[in-house]
Amino acid sequence: VFLWHTIINRVRSEGLIVLVVASSRITSLLIPGGRTTHYRFKIQLEVNENSISEIKHNTHLSRLLEMTSLIVWDEDGRRLNNPFGGKSVLLGGDFRQILLVISGGTKEEIINASFTSSSLWSKFTFLTLNQNMQLSADSLSPNQKEELRQFAEWIILIGDGQLCDLAVPNDHDAAFIKIPCELQVQIIDCPITTIVSAIYPDIERAHLDPFYFKERAIVTPKNLTVYEINNFILDIIRGDKYNFFSSRGVSGGAPIMLLRNLSHSAGLCNGIRFIVTQLIERIIEARIITGSNIGDRFPVRPCYVMTINKSQGQSLKIVGVFLKEQVFSHG
Repeated sequence: VFLWHTIINRVRSEGLIVLVVASSRITSLLIPGGRTTHYRFKIQLEVNENSISEIKHNTHLSRLLEMTSLIVWDEDGRRLNNPFGGKSVLLGGDFRQILLVISGGTKEEIINASFTSSSLWSKFTFLTLNQNMQLSADSLSPNQKEELRQFAEWIILIGDGQLCDLAVPNDHDAAFIKIPCELQVQIIDCPITTIVSAIYPDIERAHLDPFYFKERAIVTPKNLTVYEINNFILDIIRGDKYNFFSSRGVSGGAPIMLLRNLSHSAGLCNGIRFIVTQLIERIIEARIITGSNIGDRFPVRPCYVMTINKSQGQSLKIVGVFLKEQVFSHG
């Protein structure tokens, strides 16, 4: 985000127009003025060979695009099919992160959906970031910087597919990876109890403190496990609980996640997290704890746990990764 702000402000300081877009609403909220690509370019939800642009000639949007000098497209791994009329387009993202979910798709189909498979890929100039800015923080001791450096190198090796602790039979592209002991949580009773105790210590008393949930979460690959652990936590928290049509056992002070896009300008997008402030029959009042609209209150599923996909764009300091199954891009 800091990189985008720097580039955008530099270009705009010269009096030039920059449009900022992203593939998801929650990602578009991270940069001021950001919009989804579908909204900004009027892209249809279902695109086929007969689809045409919905941008009309001589409209405000068409004139804006004509005057635009740079288009910044953040966190996009999808195929880029058409040139942008000679405009400079800056694409950003990390292929080490989760790729698009192609329902029932094979490995080849997932790769083919990436913009690296586009005929336009060869027309791009590639720039990479090589300096770990976290290591320049004055507040870190030499030992802390070395630990961060080693951890970052380990993550990059995994992302580049260069780490193989145990080969997978009959699959040359896959490998099992051993998690270092210092990153593991030793199972004492059962796996769910252990991960909850590690990430949410003393949750029975601390759950009414909104700051307690703001920067911590458990992430896991599949929604089925999300439901299982969320329900476990709801069962151990005391206090009044309300059952709503779309959510089980919501209580005051609980973190919840919005699952629909309601209002981009108000920051009410799919994936935004809230803290419940009041429960009334058929109404959940909650305060935003992520995104640029932190502090706003709106009458409106628990999210002590979320999928790894949903965690992208979240700001978290304490994270537990619960791997009941392997991590992979799945449909």
